[in-house]
Parts: sequence; C-alpha cells; structure tokens
Amino acid sequence: MEKSDTQERILACGKEYFLKYGFKSAPLRKIVAKAGVTTGAFYGYYANKEELFYALTDDAAKGFMDVLHHVLSEMNSIAEEERIFKMCDVYIKRIPEIAEYLLAHHDEMLLILECSQGTKYENFFESLQRSNTENIDESSRHSKNKLNLISLDTMELLMSGYFSILKRIIIEETDHEKMIRSMSEVARVYEAGILTLMQKSNNYRII
Repeated sequence: MEKSDTQERILACGKEYFLKYGFKSAPLRKIVAKAGVTTGAFYGYYANKEELFYALTDDAAKGFMDVLHHVLSEMNSIAEEERIFKMCDVYIKRIPEIAEYLLAHHDEMLLILECSQGTKYENFFESLQRSNTENIDESSRHSKNKLNLISLDTMELLMSGYFSILKRIIIEETDHEKMIRSMSEVARVYEAGILTLMQKSNNYRII
C-alpha cells in the first residue's frame, strides 16, 4: 500500500531520531513535532513508538534473514561428512549478495544492530551468532575426517570475536567492494584457525 506524505514524514523523522538516540531514548513527542503532525495524527498510523520502529526495520530484517536462509540451505546441501570443509566456500561465494543487501538497507541495519535496545531486535545479532556456532559444531561432528572437536564454550568465544568484527564492518563500511574484501578475508582467517584447531592434537603444552 502506498504511504501518504504524512506517513513518509513520520517514518523519516522516526528513523532520524532512532539513529541519533536509539529506540529507548528517542522522544516520541520530538518525532511527532519534527514530522509536523499532531499526536492524534501519529496514532492514526502507529499505535506506539515500538510499532513505528518495526515499520522501519521489519522488512529489512526479514529480507536479511531470507538471504541468510539461502546461504544456509546451500551449506546444508553439502554432504554432512564434507560440510565443515566447504561451508566457508559457500559463504564467501554469497558475500557479494549479502554485502549488496546490507548496503541497500544500511540505515535499517544500523537501527537493528545499534539502536534496538528495548525491542525484539536487541539480541538479533547474538541469535545469529548462536545459530552459526551450533551449525559449525554440528557440522564438525559429522566430518569424514576424525577431528578434535572444539568445546562449545571455546567456539562461542571464537564466534563472538568474529561477529564483533563483522558487526563493525557492517556499521562502518559503505563501499561494496571493500565490504566484500573485508568480510571474505576475515571469514578465511577464522576458517583457517578453526580447522587448524580441529586437526591438531588437544595435548597443549604451556611454554
């Protein structure tokens, strides 16, 4: 449905204030005033500030999850015993598509990643991190080679570091080619480290 000029102004001002203050601290009265509408007019479109935030973010979040679902589906099509060694290849092949989506919805992703405390999206990236950790752990258990499994606690720490870097890239990078390069290089570094750990003995020595 086509949005009215009034609704477009409310959305634009909502985005501006949410990006500046975050969801919890963004003052609804200032959003309404900046949009040049009455409070009654605002409530004719949105029941509350939360509904306005979701009007700005829901489509972008769903679209991003759809992109990731396609990546995961391709990974899951790999034979279980080979998946751990080929997952990163699938991901890197898809990075241009992922980067294109992230840049096309940059403001919306900033809202989700940086400004969503107090909403259903405040743990959005953390849930992706947990899902990725579990997927790697599960794939390593079905490898055709005998691997030294990394403990789930250690894998969670590794993925926490990886997703922190990824989040920084998403927030700070606005050039498509640079984003692709950064995401690809970081993914390869983590892939190499994880596979090296899995293929080495767990008998560590303190030097």
